[in-house]
Amino acid sequence: MKYDKLVRDNIPEIIEEKGETAKWHLASKEERLARLIAKAHEETDELETKPSIDELADLYEVVLALADELGIDYNDLEHHRSLKAADRGSFSKGIVLDEVTD
Repeated sequence: MKYDKLVRDNIPEIIEEKGETAKWHLASKEERLARLIAKAHEETDELETKPSIDELADLYEVVLALADELGIDYNDLEHHRSLKAADRGSFSKGIVLDEVTD
């Protein structure tokens, strides 16, 4: 079966342990960001289909990998998130903006 998608680091080993053969390559620097963004979309779709801590953890793992790929330290990311939340709020109340008029 063909996949052509980014997977977690231990997946090839897990496949081999099952007696199957995994053909894989390391994403080049050029393709890594695009692959991670595609993976974020995939994980978001899975979270929408099956809201769970497992799917949320997968999406979070991709976010951390994206931060690393962009050279953003986790603590800096958290600090920036905190500043934005203090300034603009978070998403905890579930506010839906329907319309803005003059």
